[in-house]
Amino acid sequence: MRETLRKIAVAAGLFIGGVLAAAALNITLTPVVPPTENGENSSSAQQIVDFARIKLGFGTTTIAISGSAGTGTLNNAAGLITLTSATAGASGATPSVVTLNDNKVQTTDAVQCNADSTGATAGAVLVCNAHITSAGVVTLTLYSATPTALTASTVVLSMEVLTSGNPN
Repeated sequence: MRETLRKIAVAAGLFIGGVLAAAALNITLTPVVPPTENGENSSSAQQIVDFARIKLGFGTTTIAISGSAGTGTLNNAAGLITLTSATAGASGATPSVVTLNDNKVQTTDAVQCNADSTGATAGAVLVCNAHITSAGVVTLTLYSATPTALTASTVVLSMEVLTSGNPN
């Protein structure tokens, strides 16, 4: 009995010592994912970021714009798209519309598009909007956000595909 009490006292001392050491070192003893979360990205999946991930794969393509429209294929989850002869009317009028075929894009994904205004008409500030029209097809719309129209310019768009779900 005496030996059992001594073991309990030692165990309690070690436990209290560990708690005090953790408090002194400011260690937070909480799980990475809150225990109230459920679903495919729950604590059992041990996934820290559960809202989106970037799909791997980077490519480049060139698309010729003719009459404010163009079509091309990328088939990568990220890449640079060079538009040749891109045009866009002032203040958002008559944008260039690009239909991009990309087998990495699913209907539940999100696509982000950015325009590099370096090769654009002086003074034109460009905005690119991406819209998934169906699995494998994205519409990229290039606007001039200023009163300066974009005239026959070479513009580089960067695009990234974000997908939800557990990659496992």
